[in-house]
Amino acid sequence: MIKTLNTKKLVIVFDAQHARMFVAKGIKVIDEVQGVICNYKHKHKNNQKRQGFHAHLKTQNHFFDPHSEVRNIEHQEYVRYITHTLEEFLQEHSEYKQIIVAAEAKMLGEFRKYIKKNLHSKIIKEISHNLIHCERTEVEKIIFG
Repeated sequence: MIKTLNTKKLVIVFDAQHARMFVAKGIKVIDEVQGVICNYKHKHKNNQKRQGFHAHLKTQNHFFDPHSEVRNIEHQEYVRYITHTLEEFLQEHSEYKQIIVAAEAKMLGEFRKYIKKNLHSKIIKEISHNLIHCERTEVEKIIFG
């Protein structure tokens, strides 16, 4: 148990568009890792527009349905990008023996699909909660509280 308390943990928090990484030691979030994961620019071209709006109405008819297949493809591409970046980061920084993941339920499910088995064994905790806009102290409170 003492060995687990002193181990450096990597906390990754993400949603559909943003991701952040934190360093934790014991039950304390020490610092945020800067410059590893930036905001991902979706490369997928959206050709599907929401159906049901007509040009003669005073509503916009050019925005996309939030539950469309295009949106799901973008989420999958972003999760692949996160898992790939995480794998590269952990290859360079082998001092992180444990990983804690916090994301929305849907994104967490996508993350589980694309994470490799060697990294999956390092995950000690998964939190189905969107913490991307929380401060470091709030993240610490929710994860270790």
